[in-house]
Amino acid sequence: MALEAAFWRALRDIAVREGTTVDALCTDINRRRGSAPLPTSVRVFVVSYYRQATPALQTNSASDSASLSQDLLKEALEAMIQPDTPISGKHH
Repeated sequence: MALEAAFWRALRDIAVREGTTVDALCTDINRRRGSAPLPTSVRVFVVSYYRQATPALQTNSASDSASLSQDLLKEALEAMIQPDTPISGKHH
């Protein structure tokens, strides 16, 4: 299955947090995906997992919240454009 390196890293992180393996996660996603392509289903799973795991940003001031949001956005964009070595190994 072809996925961007960031999604492979996220799957590994989730597997560690949940006490399972990437293979087991992909197998479970594959069983539940319906007619959606597996890579798309994995991406949706990863985003959904992190959305559920991330508490709402709540700070005492709007400026602190805006600054934190800007930092998160910048960090996410930088991570997206960083060249990564492709992860070897095939999963489903």
